This record gives sequence, C-alpha cells and structure tokens, in this order.
Amino acid sequence: MKLLLTNLLIINLLSGALNSEKFTGYIFDLKSGEPIFDANIYIPSQDMGTTTNKNGKFTLEDIIALPVQIEVSHIGYKPLTFTLKKINVSNKFFLEKKAVEFDELVVTASRSGQYRSKSPILTEVINRRDIESSGSKNIADLLRLKSGVFVQESIGGGETLKILGMDSKYVLIMIDSQPMHGKFNNRASLDQISTENIEKIEIVKGPSSSLYGSEAMAGVINIITNNKYEKSMSIYTRIDGNLKSLSHNRFDSGNNYVGFDLRQPIKKTALRINANTSNINKNQSVILSGIDQTKKDVIDLGVKYALSEKEDINLAFKNFLQNSERKSKLNEAFSKIGRKNFILTYQNSQFTHSISSSNYFRKYSQKRPWNVLLESEEKTTEELLEYEMNYQKKISSISISSGVEISQAKYQSNRIKSNNEKMDIFSLYSQFDNEHSPKISTTTGLRVDSYSQYKSVISPRLALLYNFTNFFKLRSSWGLGFRAPSFIERYIDWDHEQYGYTINGNANLKPESSNGFTISFQYDDSKTYNINTTYYITYFENLIESFTISPGTLSYQNVESAIFEGFEIFSKVRFSDIFYTVIRLNWLNNRDSMNRTLPNTIPFSLNTRIQFLPSNDIFSLSANIKVVTPYKPQIYDSQEGIFIESKNKIGTYALINMTSNIKWNNNIHFSIGVDNLADYTNVDYGPYIGRKIYFQISSKINDRNSQ
Repeated sequence: MKLLLTNLLIINLLSGALNSEKFTGYIFDLKSGEPIFDANIYIPSQDMGTTTNKNGKFTLEDIIALPVQIEVSHIGYKPLTFTLKKINVSNKFFLEKKAVEFDELVVTASRSGQYRSKSPILTEVINRRDIESSGSKNIADLLRLKSGVFVQESIGGGETLKILGMDSKYVLIMIDSQPMHGKFNNRASLDQISTENIEKIEIVKGPSSSLYGSEAMAGVINIITNNKYEKSMSIYTRIDGNLKSLSHNRFDSGNNYVGFDLRQPIKKTALRINANTSNINKNQSVILSGIDQTKKDVIDLGVKYALSEKEDINLAFKNFLQNSERKSKLNEAFSKIGRKNFILTYQNSQFTHSISSSNYFRKYSQKRPWNVLLESEEKTTEELLEYEMNYQKKISSISISSGVEISQAKYQSNRIKSNNEKMDIFSLYSQFDNEHSPKISTTTGLRVDSYSQYKSVISPRLALLYNFTNFFKLRSSWGLGFRAPSFIERYIDWDHEQYGYTINGNANLKPESSNGFTISFQYDDSKTYNINTTYYITYFENLIESFTISPGTLSYQNVESAIFEGFEIFSKVRFSDIFYTVIRLNWLNNRDSMNRTLPNTIPFSLNTRIQFLPSNDIFSLSANIKVVTPYKPQIYDSQEGIFIESKNKIGTYALINMTSNIKWNNNIHFSIGVDNLADYTNVDYGPYIGRKIYFQISSKINDRNSQ
C-alpha cells in the first residue's frame, strides 16, 4: 500500500513538472520607455517570484497552471496586477511612477553620491521635470524666475547672474562637477548653456572652497548633463518670437533652435552624441533701434568603455561656438566666442583619475558702418590643463572623499601688459561625512590651494545634521571661501577709446575671502508638505573693487568688506497626485563696511510655481511667477569709479511664464508657452524683451525590442 501511494505521488509530481510553463517578459517606465531594474514579479497563488535585470527582463520558471494572477511592483511606481491566460513569445509591461517625492542622490556637497535627506549640507535640486515644466531654453532663462537669483544682461554681451545679491564671480559654475572655464569680465555667461541635455542642477549656498577652491566664496551651481548610454535617439526643434512678430507671420525677433541626441551601446563600448544649433534675433528697439543676431553651435560627444564590472574609461568632448553681431545707425559690434573641453577619465570602485583640457577664445571689435574702428580689436585666449585624482572610501559610518589637483592656467590677451601670463596651482582636499547615529550626521572638510604667484590658501568647512524626527530636521554649516584675483584684474592695460578711460591692473592684489554660516530647519513628510527655512550670513574681506587713480584712469584694489545676510522660506505643497505648488520667499540685507546697502540689492522677492500633472502623463500645465518688490537700482560710473543711485525706485513687477506640454504615442512631445505674460519691460535696466510665445516639438525613440 505504501509503495502504491509513493508511486502515485511521484507520477503526480512528474506530470506537474511536465505541464509547467515558462514565462518571460520585460518591464519599462511608462514615461521614458527605459527598462526598470530590480522590479519584483510575484505569483501569490504559487508563492513564487523573481526580479528584473538591468534590461528590464524577467523569467518565471515552473508555472504549474494557467490562468494565473501576477503582481509587479517597484519602489516609486504604482503596482501592476494582471492575469496571465496564455504564454506569449514577448510580453512588455509598463509601470507608472507615483506622485511622491523621493530622496535624491546629490554629488555637489560631497563629490560622491549622497542622499539629500542625509546630507548635512543643504542642497537645492532642479530636476528634469522642473526644467521641462519651465519651458526655459538655457540656464539663464531657467534661473531668471527663481527668487533670490537675478540675471542681468551684460553690455558686452551674454547674461550673468546674482545669487542672493552676490555677484556671480563669487559663485562657482560647474558642468558635470568641472569648473566652467572661460569667462567674460570674470563672469560666466549662462545663456551659452542649453537646457536640452541637462539632467538636473544642484545648488549649494554658502562658502564651498573646502572642496572646490577658488570662486566658491558664496556657493556652487553644478549643472549635470545626461550622460546615460541606453540606446535611444531623439530630435527636437523650437521656435519663438514676440507677439508683434507673430502677428506679421514672421519670427524676425525670435529664436530658432534645432538639435538631436543619439545614444548607442555596442558590447563593452557605448557612444553618445548631442548636437544643436540656434539662431537668435533679438529686437532691441530700445537700444538705438539695433538688432542682435547670434548663432550658437554645440557638440557634445562621449565614449565609454567597460574594462570590467567595476572599472571603466570615459572620454568626453564638448565644443561651443558663438557668433554675434549688433548693428545700429551709429556702430557695428562683432564678437566670436569658442569653448572646447576634453576630459579623459578612468574610474573604479575607489579611485577616479581624470585629465582635462579646456580652451576658450574671444574676439570682439566695434566699428562705424563706414569701416572706422571705434576701438582696437580684443583678442583673448584662455587655456587650462588639469590632472585630478579622487579617492572615495566608506569605512563603517564614515564616507571619505580625498583628492589632489594639479593644474596650469594660461591667459593671452592684447589687453594685458605682457600679452601672455600663466599660473601653476597645486591643491589637496579631504572631506569626511560621518553618520554618527540615525539622528546625527556631520561633515568635516579641508582644502589647501598653493599658487605659484601668491601665498597658499586654506579653506575649512564644518556641517551638522540633526534629525528631531523622521520629518523634522536641522542643518547648520560654517566654512571659509576665497576667490583668486583674475588675470584681468592683475594685468589689464587697456585704453577704452570709445568711452575715454583707461584701466590698469594691480599685480599685488590678494585673494578675496569669505566667512559664512547657515542654519536651516526643514519639515518634509515626502508626500504632502516640504517646508524649509534658511538663515545665512557671509562676511566678505579684501573684496576687489575698481577705483579711480586719476580722472579717466581706473585700477583695482583690496579695499572693501561687506556683509551678505538673508532669510529664505521654501514651501512645497502637494494637494493631490496631479497638483502641487511651490513658493519661495527671499529677504536680503546686504551692506558694506559703512552699513550702506550694496548696489542693486533687492530686499524682497517671491517665486511661485504651480504644476498640474495628470496621472496619465499625457498633458501637463505649469505657471512660474516671480514678484520683485520696489528698489532703487544703481548704475556704475566708469569715469568716477562709483555707483550712482537712481532718483526713482523701480516699482513692484511680476514676471509670469506659462508652459503646457502634450505627449502623443509616448514618443512625440509638444510644448507651447508664453514668457513674460504680463509684458513687463524696462528700457534702462531690463528685461528688454516683452511678451514672447514659443513652440517646441521633440521625438524620442527607445529601442525596446533589443533589450
């Protein structure tokens, strides 16, 4: 009897095994179409499951009987449940992201990946969704609507920013954690950076020279591009113009923009190329009835080779070229700007070695329409060659990031005395991020920069994070920062023939220094409310300012000290899965050593963003509103070397941008928007361009069949 029962059991098991099924499928992100790694696939009735690989692929073995219910889940996505009735050759499923705020990985505060919620150093993130909803075509336009940030058009061309009332020369601008090389008047032109290939932007406020050295006196803006290599192809085009030009069925005073992006993995090698070109025609009727015409061309190439699972080699090349001209009845101005960046990187689990080369050139000339030069042509070339080694190690609860940088900077210009100058820089840095307990984390950092032409500079930093609860936390940080005098400030020797004054450099300038402290309180439940209040104060010493040696002759000297003080309130409220709003209020109190308000300090500004994003992700609508309260602008008088305050205040005004996005068939993306909806302009201080409308269309193709 026992033998009979045993045989029946064996026969039953064998028949079940012979009748079992094998099911293979793929899981993708509904929005991007990219594969989802480590998604959970589970069959409750048979208590069996598996997970997806990096290509989104999964296989369920030994399914005993059909139909069967299958559950698919992943953190950050809405769960999917379906009934499998028969085995198909290929099964593709798509998960929709949840409308919940998730912890983001940030790199700027530590040079290594660190979750933002666990970082003692407060980091603001502008993610890809924020960029798309803004409708901005370049970084200057993107930051223009943020409270506490003001973008100003330069007379010499380009756009520069002020962050929390501080000049942009005190804010380090980086692209993929590499300082942006080549500046006009010591300031980076953010309108030269397109948003199309930007993944996110990280902003750290407060002295950050302990990690990044010179220029990080007031903070760091790290622009992180999309360096992924998943197979895809996309094309995009955009056209915009003011309403007057639209009414005449032309875009003479607008922009035309077109580009493409291609990414292709080939076994251990992966390639990417992003290229775009834009033609800009600004109707500057308020400036001598002239018209600015600018053409920009950008190429971004990347090659990645995997030596093993833990080590790879990356080669990146970026080229930017801009040609501009301004014509009027009285003069004609021409400029040509070029920037080339090359970087070779070897990376394994602990070490990163990189060699980078940056070349920047600028040519500028002015003449009368009848070919009479108004001033001598400017020709400037900057070169930077750098080697960097970074070591990262986690020992227990301590994350270590240490490194060495060796660089040589060269500067050639017909506006400096010797026409050619160079400087060697050697730097050492180290930072320790320690998670002492679930409640307390600290950051300790130190950097030493040694310059061939003046004394070494030491920059420390300390930071603390204390978690009162899971939702409520305190952050506090202190640090020293500095900015090395530029080649222009030290060696310029130039007669401005058109305006009749001379500028002489000062080779004895000392580095500018800052001593800053911030404290912030945050409440974030990751679902509905995110409220953050921040107070900061930074003391500046040895500020380099121009002064009048004699009538018509200017130079530079370390004479100024100043205090930059402010308070910021940030609030994000999610009313539902499809609707949320962001409000940011900034108060500034920037004063010099005589307790006088610093030029162009705007006491109060408010920024509001309202986002409507239905769960189907087919349509979205957003509004960005920036309100500026009254203030008295100041204009710099180059003859006297002083700022002259305007007799009248600029009244309260608002800049309003509206953007709507429509997606069709998950591959075609339409955008239409209006910038400066209230049509606010100011002929003296800007903005000079009034209401403007734009259209954009892009198409992305993901090769899912090859996964």
